[in-house]
Amino acid sequence: MLGNSNNEGTLTNYSELMEEEMYESQGFHASSDVPLVMVAILIIVVNGYITLLISGRRDLRTPSNLILASLTISDGLTGLVTVPLVMTCTITETNDVCISSAVFVRFISILSAVHILLLTLDRYIFIVCANKYYDLVRKNRVMFLLLGIWSMSIIVTAIRLDWAVEADVYGKEDNTEKEIELNRKERIFNWFCLVAFFFIPLIITVILDAELLFVLKRQVRKILQNNLLHARQGQTMKTKNRERRAVIVYIIVVVTFIICWLPYFLYDLWQHWGSLPSTVEYLIMYIRIITSLSNPIMYTLSHRTLRRAVIVSLRRTLGLKRHHRFRGTSGGFTAQINRTDTTQM
Repeated sequence: MLGNSNNEGTLTNYSELMEEEMYESQGFHASSDVPLVMVAILIIVVNGYITLLISGRRDLRTPSNLILASLTISDGLTGLVTVPLVMTCTITETNDVCISSAVFVRFISILSAVHILLLTLDRYIFIVCANKYYDLVRKNRVMFLLLGIWSMSIIVTAIRLDWAVEADVYGKEDNTEKEIELNRKERIFNWFCLVAFFFIPLIITVILDAELLFVLKRQVRKILQNNLLHARQGQTMKTKNRERRAVIVYIIVVVTFIICWLPYFLYDLWQHWGSLPSTVEYLIMYIRIITSLSNPIMYTLSHRTLRRAVIVSLRRTLGLKRHHRFRGTSGGFTAQINRTDTTQM
């Protein structure tokens, strides 16, 4: 199904597939397509819910949450547009649909990768430049930057369309000068995407997160020393637990980024030299789609204020009574600890 269509990979390598394999992959397969439809519905619901929650509450429309809302819109398009295009391509094997699918998947992938990097930069500024954060990171600047990210993704996608529209996805001839030139452009483009939207964001993320962990550890240790005589044992343990959770969150972000994105970008390059088993191709595509569901969940859980807003909203929606009220403090030891909470957990 998904794997044999290769709609998210190189646009012209399909001609190497055997006629029998193409025939077997065509049509609707309940065992693989039904779970994909269910995942698409979950993606739309979860991302749509987070987007509406942030846009509907003024106290949640912070610069950081605006970036997250933009990411949820991008990820929501995966379930709303990407999955239908992918399934239509594999069922009908229509050339134009498969090209549209490949181009749109890359468009969303670029958007997601840049948004994740931007969230890391926002978290870095929040901690390293805490006193100047709200002067540096203003809503109008964030909105302008997000507009630039969407525009950049559209431009990169439009550049690919220059040769992608001429591709014959299921063509039999791939040794003509036209096809050779098309493959050359596609190979250069794939290398560019691998470097620009995977390796560079990964290196920046690892460097920033490593420095954030060092700053966090130093600040927590300083606070504990200054408040050791007045702090209760429970507060000390709570601080250490938050530091431990911060480390876990950073590791999860980096590992998830590598697992979910490296196979996707490498897969495009691999298609220039040969094909992969259909199960492997399907798994790569499925993991890529799953990121649009894991992103909003992961970043919502790592944001204390947004996480609490989601819990309250779900309780109201489900008609459940709140058994306790979330309390916060405006000063003292706990307030100082909250300032060091880089994950806002």
